[in-house]
Amino acid sequence: MHGPAFGGPVRVYTEGMRTKLVILLACVALIALGAYLLTQQEPEKRAAVHTGPVTWDVLAEGTSTAQTIDRKNYRLRNSEELASVWEIVHGPKAKPPVVDFDKHEVLAVFDGPHATNGYGIAVSRIADTEEGRVVTITHTAPEKGCEPKRVAFRPYQLVLVAPTQGALSHTDETVAIDCK
Repeated sequence: MHGPAFGGPVRVYTEGMRTKLVILLACVALIALGAYLLTQQEPEKRAAVHTGPVTWDVLAEGTSTAQTIDRKNYRLRNSEELASVWEIVHGPKAKPPVVDFDKHEVLAVFDGPHATNGYGIAVSRIADTEEGRVVTITHTAPEKGCEPKRVAFRPYQLVLVAPTQGALSHTDETVAIDCK
């Protein structure tokens, strides 16, 4: 049978072809519905993320490092990164502690070099928010008018904390220390 406009055969849908077409359209609709429902569950998963204070342990801290390092913060996620920073802090012969990086990550904060005493640095708060993890770093400095001792100070602190896949940011606070 030929169609009048194109000269080709006229296709006639049989009952079996119509049934297959309905099944195909139903499958496509179910896949689309499943994808839609999957994306609708995502906000519920985000709401289940832990928010609030995070505990940590001090791994190392001090007032002087083996090497001079500028004011920087590091997030260490493996033994190689820890070994590299540990060498900066303690020198090339010092062995870093064993850390289970499946359960922890290390945050290292450095205050940079100072020509006098009275400076310090410490992690004072860690909190998880919906946007990520916020680390509060407190820098201490001598009050104006203090009589400083002329020694090299390079304060640092390394803390052990549960890992997060979220973004990491920090806020800085500065506290003046009374020298009297």
